[in-house]
Amino acid sequence: MHVHRKGPICSWDEPKLPEFTGPTNCTVAPHRSRPGSATEDGTLIRIVSCELQYGPLNCDFAWGTNHDVLDDVALPGVTACGVNMPSPDMLTPQRMESMVWSWAPGHPHEAAAALQVQGSAVLGTPAANAGPIRGGKEGQVQKMHQMRQISTAQAECSQMSAADGRWYVAQCTPQQRWLTCRSSAVAPADGSGPLWQLGDAAADGCPPDYTHDMPHTAKENLRLLQLLRQQNVSMALLPLHGPHFWPDWLDSRRQGHAHQPVANI
Repeated sequence: MHVHRKGPICSWDEPKLPEFTGPTNCTVAPHRSRPGSATEDGTLIRIVSCELQYGPLNCDFAWGTNHDVLDDVALPGVTACGVNMPSPDMLTPQRMESMVWSWAPGHPHEAAAALQVQGSAVLGTPAANAGPIRGGKEGQVQKMHQMRQISTAQAECSQMSAADGRWYVAQCTPQQRWLTCRSSAVAPADGSGPLWQLGDAAADGCPPDYTHDMPHTAKENLRLLQLLRQQNVSMALLPLHGPHFWPDWLDSRRQGHAHQPVANI
C-alpha cells in the first residue's frame, strides 16, 4: 500500500468531487490549505473517486458504501470543465464514452455516409457504386475506407447543438446562419474574457479580431455552449467540412506532409 499526501501540493490539487462546482463555474472550493481555483488556471487538477469496499467499510474506512463516485453521470460535467485528470474507479465503456465532449455518437463519418446514401439514387455516386461489404475485420476496414472516401456534397456542414454541446454533421442549408467565432487573442482561463462571439454567415461573418474556429478544449466547448444558450441560438456552424472533417488550420499544417496520416478529431 502506498501512502501519499492528499490535497494541494505545489501546482497539483486532488479535490474531492463534492468540492468541485461543476459546469456552472468550473471551480474548486477552498478547503483547509487550498485557496480555491478555477480549472485551466495553471493548477493541475485530478479528481479521483474510489469504489473499493472492505467488507462493511468503504474506501475511506468509514462504515457504509462509497459516495460521490465518478460515474457516467458525474464525468461529463468534470470533463466539460477541463479537469486535467478525471480518475474514475472501475472504468467501463459507458464511463469512457461519457468523457467525449466533441462529436456526437455516429458523427461525423457514419452520419455523413447515411446522408449520402439517402441521396445515392443518382447513378455514379460513390454510395451507389461502393459494392458489397465483405465480412470480418477486412469488411470493417473496407466500410471505414468507403466512409472516408464517400462524397459528402449533401453533408458537408458541421454544427454545434445548444441542446447538448456536441458536434453534428448536417446538410448545408441557407437557414444555417450563425458561425462560431473564436477570439484571436488569448482569453483568460477563468472565463472572464470574451473567447467566443457568434458571426452572421449572411452578413459580414465573424467580428473583427475573431475567426471562424472550433473549440480547442473541453472548457472552450462549454463556454461556446453557454453562449449559444444565452443568445437562444439552437445551432451554430463549425469550420469542419467533409469528407475528412478536420479544421481548416490543420490543412495548412499538413501542406508538405501529405504522406502522413492525420487522425480525425
